[in-house]
Amino acid sequence: MKETCPNPSLDEEQQVCYFLESHPDFFERHSELLEKLVVPHAAAGATSLIERQVSVLREKSNRLENQLEDLLRAARDNEQLASHLQKLSVELLYTHSVDEVMSAVQSVLTNDFGIEFVATRIIAAEPEKGCSMSPGSYLYENSPAFNEFSSLLQERKAVCGKPRLQQLEVLFPHQVEHIRSAAILPLVGGKALGVLALGSVNPRRFQASQGTLFLDYLSRLISAGLAARM
Repeated sequence: MKETCPNPSLDEEQQVCYFLESHPDFFERHSELLEKLVVPHAAAGATSLIERQVSVLREKSNRLENQLEDLLRAARDNEQLASHLQKLSVELLYTHSVDEVMSAVQSVLTNDFGIEFVATRIIAAEPEKGCSMSPGSYLYENSPAFNEFSSLLQERKAVCGKPRLQQLEVLFPHQVEHIRSAAILPLVGGKALGVLALGSVNPRRFQASQGTLFLDYLSRLISAGLAARM
């Protein structure tokens, strides 16, 4: 029985489209037509339908291959991050003071994570006695410098991008002109403990649009190490 288009008002080309959509195996049963049909192609002029199909499949294959390479690259990066975090976790287990925590953090972030500039500011009413950290390593409560980070400490979430000039002057007073991007992490363990800043000369290293899952985990890890030794 001859099959007719359910909508006779369609023009001839639309009816052909309907027929081919309804019979996807048509060219399997009439493969000789594939070599006769010609499809214009802007890049290479006229080409047979089968050649055009091969070209489309090749383009799709290249896209999928690029996506796979991106996934593999991301997997390798994540594996490396996990390895560095594990090393930092072990280093923190062997610390006994705030000084040692800060030393371990500085060493791992600089040497393993490749962060160019690392700065830590501990919140305090006054410098702790017996602590070797310089007065510049503190954020004193009720000071203008402390107010620059109050919202960060309240929200307890890392932020990335280009910090305000006032923040840079507190965190990196001697490298302000070199910092093109930074990540600022709140250090909170029951109460606000301090601020950790990671700076880079690369404006794309820390962008406002990037996710902060890893940075938030890093913040919690260091915060736990500090809270146990303060």
